[in-house]
Amino acid sequence: MRPARRPPPSVRTLRRRERGLGMLESMLLLLVVTGALVAGAIALKARQASIAAEDEMAALTQADRFLASFVATHNRLPCPATGDDGLEDCASGAQKGKLPYRTLGLEGSMAAAGVGQLAYEVQRSAVDLAKATGGNNDFEPIAFGGDTYNARRALGNSGTTADFCQTLANGAAAAVQPAQARVGTAADGYPVAYALAHPGRKDADGDGRLFDGLNAATAAAMELPSAGSILASYDDRVVARNYAGLARMLDCDRLIASLNVMSLATEVTEEVDSQRAWGVVTAALVTSVNGVKAIVSGVKIAVAAGNMGTASGYMATASGLLATAIATCVVLVGCAEIPHAAASVAAAGVAIAASAVAIGLNAAALASSVVAFGIGVAASVEAGQAAAPVAMDISASVSAAKTAWDDATARKAKALADLGTAQTRLATAVSERDAAITALYTEAHNVITEANNKGSPNKGTTSTTAYDGDLAAVKDKADAWILALQNYNNAVDALKQATQTAAGSNTDTSQNDAAIAALQAQIDAETDPAKKAELQRALEALRAQGSTGNNAAQIQSLRNQMDALTTRIAELDQQIAAATDDTTRASLQSQRDTLQSQKDALGTQLASLSVTVASAQANKDAAEAALTAARSALDSAKNGAADKFKALPYVVRECTKKVVDKKEVETCRDVPYTFDGRQRVLDKLNALYDTTNGKYFVWWTRNEGVTSAQQAYDQSVGQESSAKSRYEQLRNLSTGTSGGAAQLNTVWTGAEDILKQVDLRGGIR
Repeated sequence: MRPARRPPPSVRTLRRRERGLGMLESMLLLLVVTGALVAGAIALKARQASIAAEDEMAALTQADRFLASFVATHNRLPCPATGDDGLEDCASGAQKGKLPYRTLGLEGSMAAAGVGQLAYEVQRSAVDLAKATGGNNDFEPIAFGGDTYNARRALGNSGTTADFCQTLANGAAAAVQPAQARVGTAADGYPVAYALAHPGRKDADGDGRLFDGLNAATAAAMELPSAGSILASYDDRVVARNYAGLARMLDCDRLIASLNVMSLATEVTEEVDSQRAWGVVTAALVTSVNGVKAIVSGVKIAVAAGNMGTASGYMATASGLLATAIATCVVLVGCAEIPHAAASVAAAGVAIAASAVAIGLNAAALASSVVAFGIGVAASVEAGQAAAPVAMDISASVSAAKTAWDDATARKAKALADLGTAQTRLATAVSERDAAITALYTEAHNVITEANNKGSPNKGTTSTTAYDGDLAAVKDKADAWILALQNYNNAVDALKQATQTAAGSNTDTSQNDAAIAALQAQIDAETDPAKKAELQRALEALRAQGSTGNNAAQIQSLRNQMDALTTRIAELDQQIAAATDDTTRASLQSQRDTLQSQKDALGTQLASLSVTVASAQANKDAAEAALTAARSALDSAKNGAADKFKALPYVVRECTKKVVDKKEVETCRDVPYTFDGRQRVLDKLNALYDTTNGKYFVWWTRNEGVTSAQQAYDQSVGQESSAKSRYEQLRNLSTGTSGGAAQLNTVWTGAEDILKQVDLRGGIR
């Protein structure tokens, strides 16, 4: 029997290989599935991290957007919330806390779930960007030309976008201090306007708080926005805006530039109007003389009489228009109208330039007028040629100026005499005061000496100067009473001024009466109705200037602004009632709310004037109480010093004789007595320190009289010098000796300088 045949080796090998490939495929499949699961887990985790990052940035972006809206509406940043209620807490003064999402208007929204956990810090150290009460008035439009113009135009519009922009600029310019809100450490960080921080998903640094690093500290600092890419134990996110970034978001540069251009345009308008008015005066003078030289002389008279200059005669109307334009642009309507206003200013500048050129041709117009009167030398003046002197009949003006000079000289002489009298009376008062002081101490020493001399057989031992210190203390109380009296008098004057100011009735016509009387005489003599009307308006302005102080003018300005706001609010109420579209109605209502807020703020400013009166009244009452207390202390000091002399001790040895056992026995003993010299010393104290006619207070009164007399004399010296100068100028003009080359028209020179300033600053091209 043959054994079974075995397969060839190649077949057996193939079968074994077939069984091995099946196992390998299973392992490969398992490996692929496992890898897919791991990759999916990694992708899922990465996606979750990406979603979390997106949610964090969405919350920060939402909060940042609402902060920008808050600034646009309130012209400030909100204060941090110090509790969990989502409301800002400005009273705490904190720079860092939680985001006040309810104050921002996010309560109840989907965004509130994300922003409610954000940390928030705002700059309240370098500058207070969250000032909540009364706003600020940091911005005032710039005034160009240095000393040519007022230092600045005070508008008093507090809490506007322009003010906030100026506050940002002030913060950027402030020196960096450790207490300022910042991001980063003191070494590598920088101050911020505000910053927001999201705590991330976990406590990355393991300190038990969700916020990491500087974000978790109570100090006003957060981590740098780039810290996430540097710190391993950190998963927070920070968004920060520095001063420049927030200013760019609000478009502060163009806003401020637009307002400054408007300010400059107003100055140009005022200057041109002022120069035009003086041109009319010059023309009137020219027509009243007999030569072309009157063109130059007339301008010189204008300079002498009106102190003509490039800044003379700022018009209250133009200032009011500027205030209204800026208030309307920044407060009432919104900054969106700024570009339109700036364009209008540029267009107005072209018209102003044309007006100035027309004024520059004033000399030619005047020359034509002179030609009409038969004078044929106008061309030589226009060509800048020399002109012959011309006499002008201004004898009446010269005579009046001489009289004014004589009167000023007489007043100076009287003031000098009054000063001499006051100095003489003071010298007498000094002598009487010193004599009374000597008499007081002499009498006190005599009283002690008499008391000592009454002692026997030995003299008393009380020093004659024992109570000199008590007498000297009375002088200290007298000086304190004088100071209290001065404070009381000042407080009475301040209360009177505050009361008149609040009523808008504070008046002081002593310095204005002469000017008003002179202008009234000119009005009475004028026959031209148009000129009379112009002069009458000038008189009314002069009276208003003399009778109304700055505070009273501010009161009227506030009332005018409130009236304008009331009118605008009423118009909006009508538009809201007529609106049929919800979006339009909401927009109108928002405008109305803004106007009402502004009106309320103005009302608060107006009401604060009554607080000024109340404060002045309180100061006066306190000064009166202090004066009474000082008088009581003075009386107590006088009586206390006099009491020292009421019971001065001395001892007398008294002996008696008695018969004892038929013998005469003498018994002696020392008996104490007191000497009363109180009234004598008190009389001397009253002669010196009585508040009615004591020599010490008479001396003080006379000394105050010398100070007042010296001031009056110094003032009279200045007045005489001014009167003399005016007289000499008019006298020189009356002699017709002011020859020489024709002058460049001063009217055009002033306007030209201003237009150059405009052009240098890009206002007109």
